[in-house]
Amino acid sequence: MKLHTTNHILVRSALILALAVCSPVHAQPPGGKGMMRGKMMGYCREMTEQRQQMMEARKAEDAALTEQLAKMKSAPDDKKMEQLTALVTLMAEQRIAMSAHRAKMEDVMTRHMLRHLEMGKEVMEDCPILKALKDTDDKKDDSATGDKPE
Repeated sequence: MKLHTTNHILVRSALILALAVCSPVHAQPPGGKGMMRGKMMGYCREMTEQRQQMMEARKAEDAALTEQLAKMKSAPDDKKMEQLTALVTLMAEQRIAMSAHRAKMEDVMTRHMLRHLEMGKEVMEDCPILKALKDTDDKKDDSATGDKPE
């Protein structure tokens, strides 16, 4: 599921990049490219921090599921159904919240990519978010093939 979402974001980013390469050059706002690039990199860092917080939240959710699963496994037979209900409820709540968050983040990421495109290809290449996504995909590819990163 994560790989599909990451690939989806990368495909969308690649399409946006292709559109930018084929489109005419945009007029530069007052203040110059360097000033805008600095602002964009600040925004990229903020989004990177948000991504890190999301990853930490996911780990906390996984810990809660692990705890609930342990309770269910160790519960006496007459309480197992109650614990199973609690586990399934927690999983459903997490899934609903994750889907809503994913939809929101796809919109945010698309707007983020469009901002990069307005500024030019070289600003997009320096984006720490895209670098992190690429590194994640590279690691997944390496682990799937058994290769180790250099």
